[in-house]
Amino acid sequence: MNLFLTTTLLILVTISTTLLPHNAYGAKCDPDDESGLLAFKSGIKSDPTSMLKSWIPGTNCCTWVGVGCLDNKRVTSLSLTGDTENPKSFLSDLSRNMFHLKEIPKWVATSPIIYSLKLAHCGIKMKLDDWKPLETFFYDYIDLSGNEISGSAVGLLNKTEYLIEFRGSENLLKFDLESLKFGNRLKYLDLSHNLVFGKVTKSVVGIQKLNVSYNRLCGEIPKNNFPASVFVGNDCLCGPPLMPCKVCTTMR
Repeated sequence: MNLFLTTTLLILVTISTTLLPHNAYGAKCDPDDESGLLAFKSGIKSDPTSMLKSWIPGTNCCTWVGVGCLDNKRVTSLSLTGDTENPKSFLSDLSRNMFHLKEIPKWVATSPIIYSLKLAHCGIKMKLDDWKPLETFFYDYIDLSGNEISGSAVGLLNKTEYLIEFRGSENLLKFDLESLKFGNRLKYLDLSHNLVFGKVTKSVVGIQKLNVSYNRLCGEIPKNNFPASVFVGNDCLCGPPLMPCKVCTTMR
């Protein structure tokens, strides 16, 4: 066989191998992960945008829309977000869609390897205290914004030592902000538009992006470099970047 023919055959083999569908290799995600995702899908009553069309039994769930895997084997992230601008988008709020997720899927709570979770604007209506992931410690990203989640975030946030970003805005969360232990890795915290009370502690200064606006916080704000928009809409916060705190004087 001459060199030209050998090279041509090699190129053809390479091209044909590249063009083979992913499943032709028999690669599949973990069976437990697949069954959990399919069980979750079975509870979906409406999927107007066909977001879950790719969730087909027997295929590699690591390639499904909204699913992320580590080394193409185990599911490590789930990202399903409703479009607040589109009334017919998948998993949007109940008032804008026929579907209501009601709670964080049980499969997510029992998965030992989910590190990243995004379930924003999914119509979730539950107490955050009732959600007890098997491996809370290892979460690095959680987005539960735009739901109707009540209760306290203290138990969850104080256990997630590797958490980098938490988005919990536009919910009904109610807890004392002073009870939070801000980990060294936490860089983004959004608790705006909730019912959070208490004082803003000095520990928030280490956070790069913060939003605690429109809550029930009170007291003097520690020295910081945040804009006023981070703190507006609270009961009685004062001090830079907001209005100065009133100094009480005693009449003599």
